[in-house]
Amino acid sequence: MSEIVADDGVTIVYDDHAPALAGGPAGAADLPPVVLHHGFAVDAHGNWGATGVVDALVAAGRRVVALDARGHGRSGAPHDPASYGEARMARDLRQLIDALDVPEVDLVGYSMGA
Repeated sequence: MSEIVADDGVTIVYDDHAPALAGGPAGAADLPPVVLHHGFAVDAHGNWGATGVVDALVAAGRRVVALDARGHGRSGAPHDPASYGEARMARDLRQLIDALDVPEVDLVGYSMGA
């Protein structure tokens, strides 16, 4: 478990799953990390971990980063409704990608996370 603190002070929690050193298709290690953004009323584990998506991607040799959006799972949950919305989710995601210090990602979103 890792975390960043968004520019408004809310903690965003994420899991960073590294692939095994061996295995996966040739060239998979050269691919950008896969960032998974879950749907409404669930968290990264329920949407991506428990369903086997994270394990399948890691087995294919991909680095996987799965975040809990604000107000969900282990991330902070501000009480002010103005602290939510699509623009705020996009800023949180941009700050997470910046913190990962990678030039690009493969972004996968489901429902609210899309």
